[in-house]
This record gives sequence, C-alpha cells and structure tokens, in this order.
Amino acid sequence: MLEQTSSSGPQVDADQENKVWDQARQLLLQSKEPAALQLFREQSKGPFATPAGSYVLVGSLYSSMNRPNDAERCLRKALQMEPTVRGAHTSLGILALQQDNLDKAENEFKAELAIHPNDQSALAELGAIRYQQGRWSDAAALLSSSKTTDPSFLFILCDAYFHLGDVKNANLTAELFVTYSKNQPEAVQGIIDLLNRNQQQDLARKLLHQQPS
Repeated sequence: MLEQTSSSGPQVDADQENKVWDQARQLLLQSKEPAALQLFREQSKGPFATPAGSYVLVGSLYSSMNRPNDAERCLRKALQMEPTVRGAHTSLGILALQQDNLDKAENEFKAELAIHPNDQSALAELGAIRYQQGRWSDAAALLSSSKTTDPSFLFILCDAYFHLGDVKNANLTAELFVTYSKNQPEAVQGIIDLLNRNQQQDLARKLLHQQPS
C-alpha cells in the first residue's frame, strides 16, 4: 500500500524518495508529526504538494506502521481540508481492508473513483474486491484499467482471465507478472503453478527457463 501511495508522492529519484519516507517515519516514531508533515510538503510535487496532500502521505505512513487510529485521523483531516484531495479515500479503503471491513473499503474506493475516475490504486483495490467476490469480469476490467504493475494484482488478474476463458490475456498477464517479479522465485513459481493448472505448460516451461539459476 505504501509503495503505491509513495509512487504518486515525492517525485524525486528512488533513492531520495526512500530517504524522505525513512526520515518521515523516524519523525513519527519520535512523535514529531508536524515535522513529518512539513517534510512531505517540502519534498512532494503534484497533488501531494499541499497541506492536505501531506496529511494523506502521513496517514498512509501511519497505516504502514500499524497505527490505524493515527492513520484515520490524518486522512479524515486531509478530507476536511480538501474534500477532493487525491488518495485519501483510497488510503482509508486500504485501512478498512486491513481491519477486514470489506464494505467500508469498497465504499471508500468508490468515493475515490467518483472524484478521480482514473486513480490507479483505487481501481486495482476495487478490482481485488471484485475478484474475492468471484465477479471475474468486473475484476478483470478494473485491474486492467488500473495498468497495475504490482505482482499481487497481476496474479489475480491472470487468474480472473483464466476464469473467463480468456487464455490469451491470461498468458500475456503471466508474462508481465514475471517481468515485474525479478529476483522473486517463490512468486514466479506461483504463476507457473497457475499456468500449469490451466493447461498452459508450454508457457510455464518458457517462463521457468527464463529465470536465473
């Protein structure tokens, strides 16, 4: 979740971005929330370079630190300051998922998409919910629209395509999954097993042979 949020957060090179998030985390551990907010305001660009946007990022960071009350407080504050701030509803939805509240999560993702119809994280997360509900067509449409490169989402997109009998797109998604799962042999083995279960042994062997020994 944090990686998805941060990818739209500080628009700097990866090393600097990680440094900013690590600094903000340390500030929160030291109970220096105002300093963390200021850090994000100074280092962010785009939709998060606002007071409300910094609250979204701090709320997301609190969520990753298993501090749900602080996370929700910051995210609600962001919405109070700017009702259309990007990412707040998505982060609240992810927080609800962490608390096993599927209905609340779905409502939050829908709220995000009502404001930002192309929000990639909200599309992917709502697609994952549709997948859990066995609504394969809806799941595939949402996950595909999200243009996700997250292996966990790509895996369920591949499986959804198989459920729909769309072998071509399932295989293409499997290849994309492997591309974004470098140096993750257990993850790659999972997609290979999925291919074998769906009688795609040729592609499974091809992807297996592409892996470093």
